[in-house]
Amino acid sequence: MKTYRILGAVLFAAAIVLGTSCHKHEPRERKGETEGTMIKESSWSITYKGRIDRKEAFHIECPGADYYDLLIVSQEELSSAYANDRRNFFLKEAEYLRQDAYNNNVQVTSYLQFATSNDIQFGKWLPHGSYYAFLVGYTDKGYLTGSYTELGFLIQEETADPDYAAWLGNWTSADGKVAIGVSAIENNYTYKIDGWEVGPTYDEQMNEDGDWFEAAWDPADKKLYIWSQFIYSYGSDAEGWNDILLLGNYVGSNNQILADEDENKDIAVMAFKDAEKNLCTLSGVEDFVSMQYFRWEQNNHQYYAFNTINKIPSFPIELIKSVPVQSPARGLADPTVKKAGDRPVTTRSIHRKYSSLKR
Repeated sequence: MKTYRILGAVLFAAAIVLGTSCHKHEPRERKGETEGTMIKESSWSITYKGRIDRKEAFHIECPGADYYDLLIVSQEELSSAYANDRRNFFLKEAEYLRQDAYNNNVQVTSYLQFATSNDIQFGKWLPHGSYYAFLVGYTDKGYLTGSYTELGFLIQEETADPDYAAWLGNWTSADGKVAIGVSAIENNYTYKIDGWEVGPTYDEQMNEDGDWFEAAWDPADKKLYIWSQFIYSYGSDAEGWNDILLLGNYVGSNNQILADEDENKDIAVMAFKDAEKNLCTLSGVEDFVSMQYFRWEQNNHQYYAFNTINKIPSFPIELIKSVPVQSPARGLADPTVKKAGDRPVTTRSIHRKYSSLKR
């Protein structure tokens, strides 16, 4: 289940070497605090102000609150995952919050808001659809106070800009080693890109329904940006969970190719080369030389690549547009399927939010 949450700006970085691991800790149990009945506060309010600078904007009023969080969830997901039970949803989100703080060794309050009259902008837009916004009160330990209010709101899909639509289609390199499809997810905002690491040169074919990643359109420069991102999880509680991610590679010391696991970091950009918008270049951002899929084994605390680095195409890559493609329905990964991905990799930094893995 995907929940959108406003978090305080906390940054972490920890360099690790090939074959080493990072550790996920469980939060300590805290006695003496209870989370009882939820009461909707009549003096609290949420106003959805629409999209401002391509971000969802809200104004909140919560007099008397010490700490709070603004949670956004689609109405469909709240119904299917929690049968519209607000309290159970809030309890699970509070658990995620405490887990995040414990794993990152910070105070819970660093993730919470405290200004009782506040204008809030999400870090990104939300897909079109029907949503609930919940303003939820917390203690300084990350437990529910019992106070909340809510707002139901609708986000309409925009009409596609011609420059956004120009990227839709199939893009192939002259040597045929790269053949990707770009289709619409959210008009004027994001795309679905599939076909990466698919073809005769790869040992592991990344061609299941869930094997695709998102890219964002920038209306200012008309370019398409790809960032490091979590794709999906598979497995079970009994056998352990594994996460599929898209990460960028860079050249480290001794010309060793390393992977950077800094979440939500731009790793590549596609830019048109001609006025007709049939030719483009896929280039690395900053020091990234390539990108590929990885698997993170939560139980073993280890990253694995699906294909060796010599099979991964290096930036820049010249691409030619062919037949336009329609926007397909988003495929769902089979949670029981286990991919090979048996090649350990090195990551440059760690900034994971474990609470987001199975939402």
